[in-house]
Amino acid sequence: MLTIETICIFLIPAYCFFVSLYKNPRLILRQRRYTWREILRSPLILTLVFITLANIPGINLLSQLNTDGILCIVGEDSDLWTNYQRMNDFTEMLLANSNSMILNIVCMAFVPAICEEIFFRGLLQTITTNIVKNVHVAVLLVAAIFSFLHGDVFNFIPRFVLGVFLGYLFIFTQNIFYPILAHCLHNASVVLLSSVTSYSEELETIGTTDNKVLLGIASLLILAGFTTSLITSLSQNTQK
Repeated sequence: MLTIETICIFLIPAYCFFVSLYKNPRLILRQRRYTWREILRSPLILTLVFITLANIPGINLLSQLNTDGILCIVGEDSDLWTNYQRMNDFTEMLLANSNSMILNIVCMAFVPAICEEIFFRGLLQTITTNIVKNVHVAVLLVAAIFSFLHGDVFNFIPRFVLGVFLGYLFIFTQNIFYPILAHCLHNASVVLLSSVTSYSEELETIGTTDNKVLLGIASLLILAGFTTSLITSLSQNTQK
């Protein structure tokens, strides 16, 4: 059901808009084309795998700080917090009741990554860039919308940071495949870590202020450094 909703909410509208706005939508999604041999040989693939794994402590730290900040405002007795906990319990129940890890990854990682990246980075970021005439502003605006539409204020900041990273990755590579891959790797890591029941609690809190916070800080520095390198490369290419 969630997979169908994701397709209906993001992929189908994106397809309709692309067809109505652009003569050849593929030129928007794949301004720079790569062969599968080039993709597999590209060091960017291994870099994205490393960034995904290294980013786990940093995301945990941002999530904790975001959650604690919201709780200071609304309190643990609020309906907002209750609904958030119910959603987490529902997600854990889905993962626990599924007998297929591959199905979980397809439904919770692969499909959402494709649908959301085509909608947010491929369509919305392209349209926003054309309107505001500034790629950096467009990336930030779409990242904020991306995070807001998930309806989870307790994790707005980590999703926003992820959205910024994916936005610059799309601009740098000029191919929607790479943001989809990075998004899929991130979601798949969450699904896989949730399935490792004996270490799930440790992995879910690593990098937070209660569990190796220096790892969380180092993780965020790695992501910031990589994103900065993308921005620097874009600026150098623009000046040429």
